Amino acid sequence: MQRMDFDALYRGESPGEGIPPMPTPPWDTKAPKDNVIAWHDRGWVHGDVVDIGCGLGDNAVYLAKNGHRVTGLDISPTALITAERRAADAGVDVRFAVADATR
Repeated sequence: MQRMDFDALYRGESPGEGIPPMPTPPWDTKAPKDNVIAWHDRGWVHGDVVDIGCGLGDNAVYLAKNGHRVTGLDISPTALITAERRAADAGVDVRFAVADATR
């Protein structure tokens, strides 16, 4: 089984053999996911949050804006550059770090 190169994907390059490059990942909605909003609104999110596979940081930024201390982890340094910018633009402090959650 081929491993997908997410950093290449975020750079707009092919993430693997036979996979065409795409200018923007299809999950880049520039907004938190509906389920994350629902979990927060129902009070299911408490305390500090670790967002594993945070990608471009939209869920992490949303949770930080709602008072949580958030650490976002992703395998792609390129994605985290965008995530850091989005957090700064939103005026929130989110700690981002490169990490491979599969190892």
